[in-house]
Amino acid sequence: MSPTSKNLRDALTPREELIQIQKTLFRKNQKFIEESTLVENPEFKDYQQRYLKQVSRFKKIISFESVAQSLKEIDLIYVGDYHTNRQSQKAFLRLLQLLKSTKPNLLIALELLHEEHQKATNQYLNWEIKEESFLKKIKLHKRWYFDLWENFKPIFEFARMKQIPIYGIEAANHQETSLKQRDLACAQKITHLIKQHPDHCIVVLIGDLHIAAQHLPKEVKSLLKAQNLKKKDALIYQNSEKIYWKLAEIRREHKTEAVQIAKHRFCLINTPPIVWQQSYIDWLEHERKEIDYADAKPTFLELADQIALFLGIKLPAIKEEVEVYTCGDLSFLETLEEDPAFQPEEIRAVKRQILSNESYYIPKRKMVYLASLSLNHAAEEASHFIR
Repeated sequence: MSPTSKNLRDALTPREELIQIQKTLFRKNQKFIEESTLVENPEFKDYQQRYLKQVSRFKKIISFESVAQSLKEIDLIYVGDYHTNRQSQKAFLRLLQLLKSTKPNLLIALELLHEEHQKATNQYLNWEIKEESFLKKIKLHKRWYFDLWENFKPIFEFARMKQIPIYGIEAANHQETSLKQRDLACAQKITHLIKQHPDHCIVVLIGDLHIAAQHLPKEVKSLLKAQNLKKKDALIYQNSEKIYWKLAEIRREHKTEAVQIAKHRFCLINTPPIVWQQSYIDWLEHERKEIDYADAKPTFLELADQIALFLGIKLPAIKEEVEVYTCGDLSFLETLEEDPAFQPEEIRAVKRQILSNESYYIPKRKMVYLASLSLNHAAEEASHFIR
């Protein structure tokens, strides 16, 4: 580290340094993801930049319920999805639950499903075939790049219970079509659904980048206009990193459920950037089992109990005092820096662990930091905790 960067670091408040550490991790993760996915297509970069411009700032902080209330007069709702982040699908389900109370005629449109598998989808929703047969018929593990059925299963269970139809809107071959062609194919399917179900509110769940105003929504508007049809639409993005950093600057990143970007344009905030990045990295590394970012401690203690049982020991009641932090919440660093029992060198060692994406157990404070949400990481630190 150069003297200049060291002086700059020393001039930062603990809170500012915390944000800098998170941004450093974000850049590091982003580089790894880009290198792993080999995204060099100029079309993709332009596509991504158009999306990022849509989610770079916001007008005001609002509640999740306020987002749902703002959709009363809306006929077509696009919700962005980060496929490997379970919180994205949980937020979509929560929105459906709120919408169902005010919009009896809901229709769910999913990128997850290809239109050619609609018969199997209807059979599954009508309890005519079992889950195993359904997944086999739709060829999910072969056709869809992200074969994370468990993330989406609760959406289908809710639709079954409430008798909400689900339609697949993927209508193109990923390997043989451009992003624009994929948007056009999806738009044609959505337009068809609008004509087929004119009295329904259609709620679309598709990859976040697709719902930039110039992408899929623009294609749908163009097709509707050509057929003299109109639908009021709303765009609901999720977890923009630029918005998250702005919220972090005013200490609202963990107290905000949603923000309004513009009229009928929102962004839900349920996962820090380095957490949704890590969900993708874990997926790349085949770490499919993960703990819940929003409620990590119960899973951690359950793992500790299982390991203790295997070892034939009983953990004392004091185990409940353990504090569990995930990669999306580095606030424990502020606590450590205010604790006279911790020397500067000890804190620097913790920061080095964090920047190396390593999980960490701090016995002196019974604190656990999980650099990944994978069960393997959590189990390893649970072992350290027991020891």
